Amino acid sequence: MTPLLRFNGETAAELVQNIVWFPNGTTLLSDNQGSRFAFTLDLAGSSFSLLSNSTVIDQRVTGRDYQYDIVWKPVRSSDGAVSKYKFDIVGTSANGHTIRLLLLGSGQELKVEGDRFLSLSQNYYSNSTYGSSGIGLDWSDATTAGQPVLYDSEGGTINVPVGKTFFIDPTTVSTISAVLSPGSSDYYEGERRQVRIGNNLFMFYFDGSNIVYRSSTDFGATWSGATSSGSGAVNGDAYRYTVTTENVSGTDYVTLLYYKASGSNTNFYGKRGNVSLTSITWSNETLLFSAANFASCGTSACAASVASADTSGNVYAAFRWIPSGATSYKYQIMNSTDGGLTWGTSLAQTDSGAGTRIEMFLTPLASGKMLFGYMRYFTDDIKYRVFDGSTWGSEITVSSIGATANTLKHVSADSDGVQKAYVAYLTGGNSGSIKIAKWNYTGSWLGTETADSTLSHTLPSITITADGVIHVYSLSGNRVYDTKKVLNSWQAPVNPFGTTFTSPAQLTAGSGYPMALWIEGSSSPFNLRFDKSDWDVDRDGVYSNWEANGIDSNWDGTADFTPAASNQNHKDIYVEIDYMQFHGMRSDSRNDVITAFANAPVSNPDSINGITLHLDLDEQLTHNDTTSWPSAFNTIKAASFGTVAERGVANHDNILNAKKKIYHYNVWIHERAGASGWSCGGS
Repeated sequence: MTPLLRFNGETAAELVQNIVWFPNGTTLLSDNQGSRFAFTLDLAGSSFSLLSNSTVIDQRVTGRDYQYDIVWKPVRSSDGAVSKYKFDIVGTSANGHTIRLLLLGSGQELKVEGDRFLSLSQNYYSNSTYGSSGIGLDWSDATTAGQPVLYDSEGGTINVPVGKTFFIDPTTVSTISAVLSPGSSDYYEGERRQVRIGNNLFMFYFDGSNIVYRSSTDFGATWSGATSSGSGAVNGDAYRYTVTTENVSGTDYVTLLYYKASGSNTNFYGKRGNVSLTSITWSNETLLFSAANFASCGTSACAASVASADTSGNVYAAFRWIPSGATSYKYQIMNSTDGGLTWGTSLAQTDSGAGTRIEMFLTPLASGKMLFGYMRYFTDDIKYRVFDGSTWGSEITVSSIGATANTLKHVSADSDGVQKAYVAYLTGGNSGSIKIAKWNYTGSWLGTETADSTLSHTLPSITITADGVIHVYSLSGNRVYDTKKVLNSWQAPVNPFGTTFTSPAQLTAGSGYPMALWIEGSSSPFNLRFDKSDWDVDRDGVYSNWEANGIDSNWDGTADFTPAASNQNHKDIYVEIDYMQFHGMRSDSRNDVITAFANAPVSNPDSINGITLHLDLDEQLTHNDTTSWPSAFNTIKAASFGTVAERGVANHDNILNAKKKIYHYNVWIHERAGASGWSCGGS
């Protein structure tokens, strides 16, 4: 296979380049100006397959506990000619892995320029016309997206450390001709289309006949076929169904909220799905209420829905619509305590006073409280009300929030780990800077802040993740962006999923996980695209953000505890040992255990095997020869976990709560008096 790559670039002469892929994992690149280089894949302990069809070349490497594919795709210029080949990497690994490209000697000079290198022949390089040209590899998309790529000039390798699942390009979930979510020129309220339950992902879209879903067990590397939810065809408001997830008495549920035409009415429905691994068993749909269709809405009532679960797993769903003959939009809030099987009315039908669509948000507060609100077309304010666990309070209006009147609105909402609420919106309605409105965990207004004013964004979709990061995914300049708040600082928008897109649209974020879903393509059928950010690169259970910036347990923007000597690319385990007299760990024994973990045959993204064991031998405990499990152990832990210094400062609760997220706790004791029922070495 020798595809020709023809360039009409900045050089005066036509440049012809050749790529040859060999069945032994070697790739040879050369051009007609004398530049050439080759690389081969590190296949130690693995097998190799070379696959191809009319559009891609796939180099597949399969090892004992990993598989990855390097997929080469032609990129065409405006005149239709192939201008270059783009390579994407996707795969899975049980324990993390490092992909190595081994450069083969070419007798030519390699010139490194940022995130690429060029192979230059002597006569080619001596010509100043082509002084910065050559043939090589460019991995800037990957590094821009946060994926480390390490060029080792001495070893002649390009090293790509990856975690258990990794994407260095978005994956295509499906090809669809129907709709996913509202677009940039439409009203938008952050409709959810993707949920995570355990390690399984579920993606929903409307295929023209039903709301269907696909599932993934490898965080999006591969997807199942489409399965119908049994919703039937939704009506003219096909963009505006939503999905949420909750756990009720140990059972995971997905709740689907949607509406369908029924004669001259629109019926509003809830539907419960019982989740088991990669499948969902759906109940019959439950009719919530009906509304007469509004003439200018066609066969619908211009409906929309948002939904969320409270801290006890109770589902709340807010609906808006305009009924026949009305002059303003209504809203109503329903609730379910069993995952969406049976429903009651939480807030009866209420008139918004707005003759144009209102864009709603709904998100949990602490202790079973909820926050509901909306923005209106003709004003620049936010209206909201708080549910205190039993009743909804009166509407409160907040003005001067930096929005624009007489524009359609884009809003979305989520809550952090202590149930403070955040609403993302845009200064220009459906475009502009990203603003954030904030409430505390009881529903008291905290004010607004600017997340980013450097770009003109659209479709801001907020999700807040367990690692302490606030993400706002958005579209700008034909790219997908992620604007993040880490601790107390908003960071510049980045392209976490690369920089090459084909007319991305209809973006929506995942719930509780750094992931996004959108469509690409200039016409139907569209590619339904998915990607995620890796929040724990080395898969040690200590989030990468915690390792880099510390743990903020109370979400006040200040790190309460920073893990010592933590490495985002190498597994860490943290252990605290408290002990009774003469039972402290000997230093030589401690060193032996640390060495054993360091030599463990466990791979890491930094290409060095092993686990860094952090053994903190802390304090001596008062002797007690009747210590019981678990009650006495829990009593000891409550009194002695953490150092004396950590327990003695004013911020001790937040410090210890942060430390508990990553530390294992041991108590080393004397032989107990009487029968314990423990095996030798119980601690």
